[in-house]
Amino acid sequence: MILMYVKVVLAIVCLTVVSVVTVVHGTRSMKDCHLRLSDDIVTSCDLCLPCSDGSGIRGYICRTSFCDGKEDCNNGGDEFGLLCQMEPCANTQWRCSDDKQCIHSSARCDGRTNCIDGSDEDPDACRAQQCSERELKCANKLECFHENGRCDGYPVCYDNSDEANCTEYMCSQGHWKCLNGLQCISEKRLCDGYIDCKDKSDESIQVCKDYTCPSGKWKCKDNEKCIHDELVCDGNNDCTDESEENEAFCRDYQCLGDKTKCADGLQCVSQTSACRCMVPGCKDGSGCVGLSDPCVYPSCYIPVSSMPGVAGPPGLSQWCP
Repeated sequence: MILMYVKVVLAIVCLTVVSVVTVVHGTRSMKDCHLRLSDDIVTSCDLCLPCSDGSGIRGYICRTSFCDGKEDCNNGGDEFGLLCQMEPCANTQWRCSDDKQCIHSSARCDGRTNCIDGSDEDPDACRAQQCSERELKCANKLECFHENGRCDGYPVCYDNSDEANCTEYMCSQGHWKCLNGLQCISEKRLCDGYIDCKDKSDESIQVCKDYTCPSGKWKCKDNEKCIHDELVCDGNNDCTDESEENEAFCRDYQCLGDKTKCADGLQCVSQTSACRCMVPGCKDGSGCVGLSDPCVYPSCYIPVSSMPGVAGPPGLSQWCP
């Protein structure tokens, strides 16, 4: 009889909370609950529950903070034993063996004790647990890690087995082995101007001078790195040698996609950005001059008189209607 009473009370509480949140914060479903910290800071939850003492965030806490082993309500009511034993865990959570705590499912068998009773790291249970797709078991059979984490230079397994015997390990598809033979990185990170290998070999001239940039990237003339195509002749220096902004090169360069040349013929910008005076726009101030219909964008300012070769009365500027 007592058990049934507790279940009824919990059901009423949950329904009341959803009703209150709907009235106060507008129409909110159980999967769209927002707790407003301030006018510009909002945290989203699947469901909100109230603190009995009115604490929390304006009286409420996220459902996932309920019975998580950490007191979020000032009076600790969100961690009350009897309620926690009755309250089901959220879909993304796992219940500890003592029935008093819920933890995120990904925190189970991760080598770090999260349950107060330690059940999330129980050796027998963790050995029996199957890793998800594209995951591998650590040598101790207690933890799982993503296959791309093998020999990536950052240990995940408590026994460091994911970083063991890396000199003999063949990197997975789409990955490249650093010259010291101890680390694998994504091929996309090769010669991009950012060091990923601990031995710095991915950005060495030894590797990059003969490296062919993948589709969508352009190689700087000094052969030191590859930059994205859209950065070529955009008015900003990205190559160390500034070769992608060379005046002679950019004057003959054909802009890609929806980009158009500024009046000086040296910079490629998005037509929309140029007309709306957004950054990055034309550094020469030409705006929409290169378009067939410059007034297609409202409130477009065109400084006509300052553009060489542009028709218009001297000393005047034009506003699009």
